[in-house]
Amino acid sequence: MNLAATICRTTQEFSLLADEWDSLLERSRSHSVFLSWGWLYAWWRQFGEGKDLMLVLVRDPAGRLVGIGPFCVLRRGRIFPVRAVSFLGTEWVSSEYLDVVADPTMEESIVTMVWQALLAEGKTWDWLRLTDLLESSLVLRHLKPLCEQAGFRTVTSGAQICPYLTLPPTVEALPKCFGPNMRGNIKRKIQKLHEIGVGIFPLETAGEMTSGLQTLFDLHAKRWATRRLPGNFWNPRVRDFHAEAVPALAGRGRIRLFELRADGRPIAFQYALRFKEAFSLYQVGFDPTSPDARLKQTQYSPGVALIGLCLQAAVREGLREADFLRGWEGYKLEWTREYRRTWSLTAVAPRRYHAGLRLKAEMLDRRLRDIAKKVIRRERTDEPPGPSGSKPGN
Repeated sequence: MNLAATICRTTQEFSLLADEWDSLLERSRSHSVFLSWGWLYAWWRQFGEGKDLMLVLVRDPAGRLVGIGPFCVLRRGRIFPVRAVSFLGTEWVSSEYLDVVADPTMEESIVTMVWQALLAEGKTWDWLRLTDLLESSLVLRHLKPLCEQAGFRTVTSGAQICPYLTLPPTVEALPKCFGPNMRGNIKRKIQKLHEIGVGIFPLETAGEMTSGLQTLFDLHAKRWATRRLPGNFWNPRVRDFHAEAVPALAGRGRIRLFELRADGRPIAFQYALRFKEAFSLYQVGFDPTSPDARLKQTQYSPGVALIGLCLQAAVREGLREADFLRGWEGYKLEWTREYRRTWSLTAVAPRRYHAGLRLKAEMLDRRLRDIAKKVIRRERTDEPPGPSGSKPGN
């Protein structure tokens, strides 16, 4: 099949791609909601300043969109500065499982077309830095070998740990997914909140979701203020990003927002995303103070109760997986021991000596940090097995 690749460079052209972009994502093998048009377009609008848009669009002879390379070019560093091709969505908003999007019947051919389009733009960039990749990603399976064949130096290093929970077919079977202690803890926390009249309320319309975001921002800030930290929404651009992305994703049925309310007042908020059979627990906020004197502070765990109720809602929807996304935090270990690892690919173009020096400096810095961590503290026993740095063979 004769495929053709073009490059979208303008926000205006990007804005017109919503329907065919999301149609392709639905029929692709990807399960990443973070590759949705609404997520990446909102990211570009809020964080694209100082970057060059480079969307590689691959079409078949009938003009149907069959492949997308969702890239931009940004400049990195003052010492050995480089121009890096990166995925849209990489910074600020914790996008996971990024990749080339492709029609499943012609993935290798599409990736080849994407690569040829990137090479044709080779004078405008020095390296690829593509991160948050699954090991099964099209980038690692097909694009990385093409880079190496072209004489690029490639390094694949560990990026994130992403715990997830395989969901059962029924709510009645859900408690069996947890250990006895956690099973009892979830039941007690939910029961304690029910006793004082707390209930869970899904936000169902785009208007409710957009206005509800301020509740999330406020509760999240309250929670983190107890640790004298600003939380994840301190930047106005991050808040503006979510205000734009949520209604776009809501129109595709890809957002799930829930509030726990006591006497009509929100005390906890869960921001989740839904795509295909996955339910992604993206962000939570809650009031750290018990809403009722009858409920002692030691008995008050709105986060545990809210996640438990949200998982029940996901099972009722027929979803098969709850993804806790990046981070091997202790509370996630109470819910699951399953996890995925994501990777970062760096591919340095031949004869880009300054980029090669920068890569060597980054690798040295990474090694020194790893050594320092081992010297100043003992190895954590709850960390997953396997390498934290370079992938075997690199």
